[in-house]
Amino acid sequence: GMQPGKSNNPLRVSLKAARQQQSAIELATARLHAAMAGDFSFHEKQVGMMGSGRTVTIIEVRWTRGGKEQSEVIPNWSSAVISGIITVTLQDADATVKSNIKPHNMACVSPRMFWNVVRHGQVGPQKTFETALKELVPDQEWD
Repeated sequence: GMQPGKSNNPLRVSLKAARQQQSAIELATARLHAAMAGDFSFHEKQVGMMGSGRTVTIIEVRWTRGGKEQSEVIPNWSSAVISGIITVTLQDADATVKSNIKPHNMACVSPRMFWNVVRHGQVGPQKTFETALKELVPDQEWD
């Protein structure tokens, strides 16, 4: 499996750079709205690995943006991997990296992480993203 460390931390991305992508901020807002409304579904899919003949499970996220269905594919990361990434991000010396934990920032810099937190943390109308994060990483210092 993936061993999250500093080099491959998906949240170790510049929010400023991510926000410069076409309509990135609007998309992040739409992801967050869909997550909070419970307006999404996850679908496991088996995908063949090129050349190896092995298959890997990926997750298709279907969610609604302005009445239109959107679809994004995310890796099937375990809750342990998600917790590990959150932990190394919170411990990062760079405050801008740390701020990528915020829901809207995460939805912008790493939709893969955002939807995996939603999935493992059961985010929705009954549970905020922040609460889900605290439950996934209970032993961390949360402001």
